[in-house]
Amino acid sequence: MNHYGVRSLTRFESDNGSYVYEERVTLWRAESHRDAIAKCESASREYADELHGTDCDLYQSYEMTGPFPKRMQGAEVFSLMRDSPLGIDDYVHAFFDQGDEHQATVV
Repeated sequence: MNHYGVRSLTRFESDNGSYVYEERVTLWRAESHRDAIAKCESASREYADELHGTDCDLYQSYEMTGPFPKRMQGAEVFSLMRDSPLGIDDYVHAFFDQGDEHQATVV
């Protein structure tokens, strides 16, 4: 099994009628990018449901090297929250998909 960091995006309603977007990176032991994303997707949807947010269906994975303790499976290693009035598609375009990223699509 390989080690992956997977970035996901969750949206929360804010008190002022805008949104708060949370970008998270979690760690996964998986067979492939597709497998890592599937694991993260399930956990991210559960996270959003528990906190009354919306999973934005955005997942980006990165294969990692080096030791990976089993107890770290699904651990959050990074989080950034940003206020924004943008809807999900506009937010993703503004901050994640500007056209010059080096990435592959996993279907």
